[in-house]
Amino acid sequence: MKFKHILLGGCAIASGFGAQAQQTADTLKLDEITVTARRQSESLQRVPVSVSAFSPADIERLNVTSVDKLGQVMPNVAIVPIVGSPTGSIAFIRGIGNSDPLSSIDPPVGQYLDGVYIGRGTAGNFELVDLERIEVLRGPQGTLFGRNTTGGAINLVSKAPAKEMGAEVKGGYGTFNEWYSRGRFDTGEIYDTGLSASFTIMHKERNGVIDNPAQPSNKDPGAQTSDSVWARVHGQWDKLTLDYSIDYTNLTSRPAPFQISYANARTGGYYGLSPANGGDTLVIDPTRRRDVLLFQVTDPQRTEIVGNSLTAQYEFSDYATIKSITAYRDYIRRGPLPYGPGNLRGLTATGVQNVVLNNSDITQKQQQYSEELQLLGKAGEFSYIVGFYYFSEKSKENATTRLTTIAATGIGTPITSRSIFTSKGESYAGFGQLTYTPGFMDDKLELAVGLRQSHDRKELNQVLAVARNPVRTFNNFSFNTTATYRWTDDVSTYARIGTGYRSGGFNARASATAPVNFDPEKATVYEGGVKSTLLDQRLRINASIFYTDYKDLQVTQFTGTTSAGGAGFILNANADYKGFEFEMRALPVDSVEVYGNIGYVDPEYSQIFFPTPANTAILDNYASIAHFPYVPKWTISGGAEYSKPMGDLGTFNASVDYVWNSKRWFHTVNLPNINPFNDEIADPAHGILNTRVGLSDIPLGGSATTLALSFWVQNLANTQYRSMGIEFGANQGFAGNVWGLPRTMGIDMKVKF
Repeated sequence: MKFKHILLGGCAIASGFGAQAQQTADTLKLDEITVTARRQSESLQRVPVSVSAFSPADIERLNVTSVDKLGQVMPNVAIVPIVGSPTGSIAFIRGIGNSDPLSSIDPPVGQYLDGVYIGRGTAGNFELVDLERIEVLRGPQGTLFGRNTTGGAINLVSKAPAKEMGAEVKGGYGTFNEWYSRGRFDTGEIYDTGLSASFTIMHKERNGVIDNPAQPSNKDPGAQTSDSVWARVHGQWDKLTLDYSIDYTNLTSRPAPFQISYANARTGGYYGLSPANGGDTLVIDPTRRRDVLLFQVTDPQRTEIVGNSLTAQYEFSDYATIKSITAYRDYIRRGPLPYGPGNLRGLTATGVQNVVLNNSDITQKQQQYSEELQLLGKAGEFSYIVGFYYFSEKSKENATTRLTTIAATGIGTPITSRSIFTSKGESYAGFGQLTYTPGFMDDKLELAVGLRQSHDRKELNQVLAVARNPVRTFNNFSFNTTATYRWTDDVSTYARIGTGYRSGGFNARASATAPVNFDPEKATVYEGGVKSTLLDQRLRINASIFYTDYKDLQVTQFTGTTSAGGAGFILNANADYKGFEFEMRALPVDSVEVYGNIGYVDPEYSQIFFPTPANTAILDNYASIAHFPYVPKWTISGGAEYSKPMGDLGTFNASVDYVWNSKRWFHTVNLPNINPFNDEIADPAHGILNTRVGLSDIPLGGSATTLALSFWVQNLANTQYRSMGIEFGANQGFAGNVWGLPRTMGIDMKVKF
């Protein structure tokens, strides 16, 4: 099936080339994209690393309002929301990521907002209401980019205040009674002070995405109400620049609908008697449902995120610029997470009573402070950056889990367990990179060497379910070397060898007899690529090929036993990943822009040990049958946009986007003693088609005020696909999925003053 999609994409690209060759208009050129992948602004085409970027036009066309949208259009990038955390996301880049929201585990993919590292994935999927650009860097980021990470980095860049006074109002309405309103105001320069500011506020609401007959639509699973505020103040005085920004998100939400897909005979039979005992029916269905599902009626989850940052930069001369990034962020989430109906009744040792499948109530808090100092500049044929990075974090988690174990006799035992812990972490790093561009090579050759020394200290203070207070420290030396050769002004090739590291830590879900510690993860990448802008800047082709070797890869395995939050273990395994990315963007004819992306990753364990089904006290190497969670081998996307001025009517715009992913699993193995339903709840290969049509730049009266109107449809073919799967293990005997949204549609309106 995947070869069919590749062939279709290749035919589209080839036809675009043919049409392109007939176009001779000098004004027909692709927009240049600026990125900060090496901590300073430079053209995307000159950065010797695999990086994808969304421009403001891309963000508008694809309606990117949260981080998880990126996984639909960027090759070898998979990002989905966390079922128990509406502001959380699971990010996998080139197959590396972490699906566990536990606050004592560091993410292998770093997420940054204006250069500030966001320490918790559960706080990283906030409303993106005011973005200028999104960058995704693939592979280990072991030298320049904030925290040392093994999988990659997602860099969000907010819009700077405009130079002129202006305002923008935007709103929309869509399926599930979803509506939003957003307003932005730019002051322009305030008199002659050198100061300018921008303020953006957004309100958003949506009913639930599945009908629960026991409650109104605005309280159904998936319902959300959010308020977000972004503000930024910019100051420019000769060589001194200051930028202060604040972002705030307040979200009230109902957890996404987790649908029970499979259950073993013991679990299915026990809960199948619930109606006879005066309780609700437990619906078990492996297909997506839209109604007739009873979910537990609970209080909503409430989340607050606030972030502050101050960036100061002073340019002494061309040889030296000093930069400081200071930031503080705060996050809190509290509320229930039900995995089934609230009125199940079953037989227990004390008679028939209310029983629960698996329900949690979690409070999670996190505060972080970071400081980064950089000194950068140029001297002749050399450019450099050296710096110091500090990060401090404190997380608290209080979780209560209620579940029922079922004996072979058909007797259920209700269990309540709690987990209470505080996790602290401090990280120090010194880093630097020197780039040499020899003049005798006519500036065609560029050689760069980067180094970082990292020191991490981790502490776990756990009260329940096990009292313990382990402390560990980790040290790491990482490097990055690249060689770039620019054959022409528009074509370059590069080679890279780099390393990355993710600190070890603690598994707060581990039982008293299970290992609580896990070791650091280390990665070495070997990468080569080409970047090209052809046909008078009307065609852009970037491609890369990579091989990444992982030592002590941190693998989280959920088992769903009686510990709070669902027990699991974190083990260290060895694996290697190989693959490629291909990205194309072209202007084949006037008014038409097309793009096509292909990503492929083929990971393989060399060793990964699990308890054997015959004797769980014995470990065996299951590398030959183990999967890599949330990682499709193939990610293919493509699309086209038509834009044509229509005189006084404005500009007509129409776009279509298509993304296809191959099959992916949600857990590592499907052993009968660990995850017997892993194969059943896997997400099969599927494609999603989106489209948008509208008018922009519609003049309103004789002023500079303009109007834009658009109509959009997401998942036009109403494809059924699974965005998440959780296997509660052999002990509880059931598994389920969160399904992707069905076909949705809506309208957007924007007025610029």
